Amino acid sequence: MTDYLITSIGGPQPKITVDSIDSGGDLQQLTDLACDGNPGPLAVSPDRQHLYVSVQVDDQHLARSYRISADGDLALTGQTNMGGNPCHLSTDNTGRFLLGAYYSDGMATVDPIDAAGALGGARTSHNPTELRAHYIQTDPSNRFAFVPHVDTANCVYQFRFDETTGQLTPNDPPQVSPPPGQGPRHLCFHASGRYVYTNGEQGSSVTIWDYDEATGCL
Repeated sequence: MTDYLITSIGGPQPKITVDSIDSGGDLQQLTDLACDGNPGPLAVSPDRQHLYVSVQVDDQHLARSYRISADGDLALTGQTNMGGNPCHLSTDNTGRFLLGAYYSDGMATVDPIDAAGALGGARTSHNPTELRAHYIQTDPSNRFAFVPHVDTANCVYQFRFDETTGQLTPNDPPQVSPPPGQGPRHLCFHASGRYVYTNGEQGSSVTIWDYDEATGCL
């Protein structure tokens, strides 16, 4: 399977580019897709066959789905109105839902992805959090989701995630905080599943969390 580097580029000539990566690490551009608005965060489906991109068109914040062909071409398959400006997108582990975190809108959302990998269905979950949400990811079991918040929020929101319905519901406790002044921005799971790491934007730090796989809590 070919490895690709997919990039969203804003400015006077907004576009999405796809480059192949050869065995020596060199890039060859395959696709240069012009956009009618500035593209932002993007996500790739677990099977690597579908791309999801946030695009701002006038005053609308849209998410568009594309099928990635074997030669790196992008074919538009659907879109949905995000109702805000997401700063991060990801899919759940099944590839059936698109999750969004919103820095300036203070929320987390979930939108359905159909069997063909396309967006366009009715939103399944809208969860207000607080300003400075920066990232969203489900855990390895796909039963829980986490939304780090930077700056004064300085916390990670914890949700239960239903991979059948696409619903997010607050976990207990609904949020946890690192020491003051850290500002967790992104997170990743240790390969064992026992630990989670968050990087502190304000603290220039890494915080290590014990992870309870049964309860989904940091």
